[in-house]
Amino acid sequence: MVYHYNELIIFYMKRNTIYTAIYTAILLVALPALVKVKGQVGINTTNPRGTLHIDGGKNNSLTGAPTDVQSTDDFIVLPTGSVGIGTASPKGKLDLNTTQSGFVFPRLTTSERDNNISPGFRPASTMIYNTTLDRLQYNSGTDAVPFWSTLESPPDTFNTTVRYTKDRTILQDISTAGVNITYQLVTFNNIPNGYITKTNNDIINLAQGKTYRIIANMGRMGQVSVPDSDFYASCSLMKIENSNSQVVSKVDILPPNSTRPDAMYWSDNNVMVNYITTTSFPVQIYVKCNRIGGSDTRPPVQLPVNNGIPPYIEFTILN
Repeated sequence: MVYHYNELIIFYMKRNTIYTAIYTAILLVALPALVKVKGQVGINTTNPRGTLHIDGGKNNSLTGAPTDVQSTDDFIVLPTGSVGIGTASPKGKLDLNTTQSGFVFPRLTTSERDNNISPGFRPASTMIYNTTLDRLQYNSGTDAVPFWSTLESPPDTFNTTVRYTKDRTILQDISTAGVNITYQLVTFNNIPNGYITKTNNDIINLAQGKTYRIIANMGRMGQVSVPDSDFYASCSLMKIENSNSQVVSKVDILPPNSTRPDAMYWSDNNVMVNYITTTSFPVQIYVKCNRIGGSDTRPPVQLPVNNGIPPYIEFTILN
C-alpha cells in the first residue's frame, strides 16, 4: 500500500494519539521557555550576535564577534530594531556595507508613481528612481498631497571662473579712435575646455547656452608725462552677437595726475559688472577704450604705465 506524506501523518496520528498528545504537551510547555531563554535566532551560525543573525557565507567565528570581512555576507537585526546588511554592528537604523555593489532605489515610471503608490505609503521624503525621467525623485510634499522633486546634478561648469589679466609690461596707447584692451595672462582658470576661448588676446568667445557673470576691472592708469586737463579715457564693455555689436556698459577713467578741475569728483569705481545669457548664438566680448579730449599729438597716454594697475576681465559661468 502506498501513502502520500499527508496521509501517512494522519495515519500515524490516528494510531498514536496518546503519544501525539504527550509530544504536543511537551512542545507547548518547553518551546516558549526555550525561546524566552535564548532570545536569539541564528541561521548558518551558532553564535548569533542579534535577535536575528544570518551568516550567508557560513564563515563566522564560533565565539566572539565576526570580523569585518566575515560580516560582509551577514544580515542582522539587533534588539533595538537596527538592521545591518554586510555588517554585524549597524551604526544606524539601516546600515548597508559593501564594496561590490550599489543601493538600488525602487524603479517606477511616472504613471506607476502616481497611480500605484497609495496614500499612506508615500510620506514626505519617500524616494524613487523615475524611469520615465531617468532621475531620482523624492516627495517634498505630504502624503496626502505629494510633490515629487527631482534631484539634479549640477553641471561641471557651475560656478567656474577664468580671469585674464593684462601684462603690465605691454603698454597700449589710448587713441581717440579707440583700442581693444589685450589680456595676455591667464591668472586663474577652472572652466572646462570649450566654453570660453580667447582670440588675439582681446576677443573673448563665450559658448552658447550658458549664463555668464562678467567683471571688467580697468585697473588704474599711471601718471602721464604731460598732464592734459581735457583728457580722460572712456572704456566700454562690448558684445558681439549674431554679427551685431553693442555697448554693454561703460566707465570713464583718469590718470592720477590729471589737471581737470573736476577730477576730484570723478568716481574711483572703474569696474564693470554684467550678466549675459547666450542662447541661440555664441557671443564675443571685448573691452575698447577711447581717448576723450586733448589730442593724439600730445604725448601718448598708455594703459597701464609706470605705477598703473593692469586691467583684468573675469568670467564666471553660473549654470
